[in-house]
Amino acid sequence: MNKTLDRALKSFREQAELMEDKINLGIETNRKGYFRLNFFDKDNNPLSGAKVTIRQKTHDFKFGCNIFKLGCFDNDEDNAKYEECFADLFNMATIPLYWSDFEPEQGKPRFEKDSQFIDRRIPPETALEFCKKHNIEAKGHPLFWHVTMPSWVPSDFEEMKVHWMRRLEEISERYDGVIKTFDCINEMGAVPFNAHEPRPLENYRSMISLDYNMPEYAFDRTAHYFKKK
Repeated sequence: MNKTLDRALKSFREQAELMEDKINLGIETNRKGYFRLNFFDKDNNPLSGAKVTIRQKTHDFKFGCNIFKLGCFDNDEDNAKYEECFADLFNMATIPLYWSDFEPEQGKPRFEKDSQFIDRRIPPETALEFCKKHNIEAKGHPLFWHVTMPSWVPSDFEEMKVHWMRRLEEISERYDGVIKTFDCINEMGAVPFNAHEPRPLENYRSMISLDYNMPEYAFDRTAHYFKKK
């Protein structure tokens, strides 16, 4: 295992100095600037020689992570620690919308907090309640991914589209404008990598072929249903 890890990280370690230089250059170029602060007293008179302490509490840079394990640990202590660390570190959270776990039973999407428990696939309402409490921006992921379709969805693409459009309509009716960012399509080059995936490989070939521009279609249909900025 260590040898495999060493091989995987070899190129990164060899280029570590170069990457650090690029990171530092990017910080200086894109994340720093000059400004001037003028201070006044309560009567709007300019102050000079004032001693001021400034502490940054928030920032506009979106720094996030998936929030898949929220409330999924088997004890209160670990769940509380997860919440504390997440809220302290991140200002954006990725909410799981993987179709196979979001709607394992046709017509019964898992929106609500009391939905069937599935590890690392928390209901959107659970995540949104936490995000609202801690002023964290939510992102939905993904609206479509051919690897994680429910087993009940037809394998024929034209038949599948009917259910996909209904899914987009339901999610948009509830969260358009509430969740500001969605990944509308995910990893079109991916294929099921083990026997537990809900679809065998052959059923995906028409979806990812060059004969059908799936990414373009996914963006077009998402734009049709999600209209709020």
